[in-house]
Order: sequence, then C-alpha cells, then structure tokens
Amino acid sequence: MVGANIQGDYFLPLRYDESKITLLARDPNWLYAYWEISGSKKDEFIREFGYELWEKSVPVLKVINVSKNTSFFIRINDFSNNWYINVPDANMLYVVEMGRKVADRFFINLASSNYVSTPSNSVSTNTATYFINYNSLKNGKLDMETKTIYESYNFKSHSKFMVGISSPELMGIGLEEASFGISSAELFGINISEHFGISSEAFLK
Repeated sequence: MVGANIQGDYFLPLRYDESKITLLARDPNWLYAYWEISGSKKDEFIREFGYELWEKSVPVLKVINVSKNTSFFIRINDFSNNWYINVPDANMLYVVEMGRKVADRFFINLASSNYVSTPSNSVSTNTATYFINYNSLKNGKLDMETKTIYESYNFKSHSKFMVGISSPELMGIGLEEASFGISSAELFGINISEHFGISSEAFLK
C-alpha cells in the first residue's frame, strides 16, 4: 500500500545503567529478585576500595528476614542479573541486598531491594466472626472497621433495579408483616388481583 506506515520492531535495552534490585514474592517459600549494577557503581567501589578488592571479593545476595531479624548469603556470579531465592519461613517480611562479600564479616552493599511479605502457608489463625443485621441495611451502608451503619441509602428509590426482590425486610416490612410467597408487586403496594398476567417490570414503569 502506497504511503502506509510500517512500524518496526522495538527491542528493550539489555541494560539501563542503573543500580537497582527488585524483589517479588512468588509463594510462601520462594522469592524472586532481579537487578542491575551500573558501571558507575563499580567504578565508585574501585575508587573507594581498590580494583584488587573488587577482584578478590565475591558477588552475593544478602537475604534479610526483617520479621525475625536474621539473614543469610547466597553466592552468585558477575554475570547473573536475577535469582530465585528459597526462604525457610513463610508469612514474613523480607528485603534483599546485592553486594560484594570480602570476608565472613565484611559485606559491601551495592543495592537494596524493596520490602516484600510472603503469604502464609497454613490456614489463617483469625477466627473472628462478624454478623450483619440485614434489617439495618435499609438505613445505610456497613463500615467494616467500626461495624456500624452509615450514609442513608433508600432502597425504594432504586426499586427499578431490584425486580423480584425476595427479602421483605429490605423494603421496611417486618417479619410479622411478611407472608410466604409475597410478590415484588405487593412490596410496592400494588394489588396484584387487578393485574393478572403482568410481569413485575410492568408494575414499575
């Protein structure tokens, strides 16, 4: 086609020249981290500690369990840019640092990740039970924090969206006034004996 614009392929760059590590929680016992250490960050390390220390140091990930205040190291290599991390404890808060380990007690941080929380691997221990008084719903909405009703809401004003409603309490009819088999029309005060064969939608028009 003459004059047609042909969109070429776009390839994401292999590097962004940023020192950054991102941490994700895959499941209760596995984390995933990906990172990049910029050339300027490496040059800064060499200026501060010398090229020899860079060569002798080992690239590692320091995995920190913030909840328990414990940590452990994972040895990686200079060509890695992502890693799956197995963590023994579920339902914990973690952060990961990428850097160089010079000795057992000497670790130089190059980048720190975001904090992530792993999900639980067991049934929830929260046994709290909440009951809602549906008779009160016609007066407002439920605040889940305070378990109170607020903001007046008129169900009758929205009756055209509630054809066939089966709970007389929502329309202000007490249980003692309700009868089995009550129809939508009767809830709105319409005598159904005068309108045989007409659907509920017709009553509301």
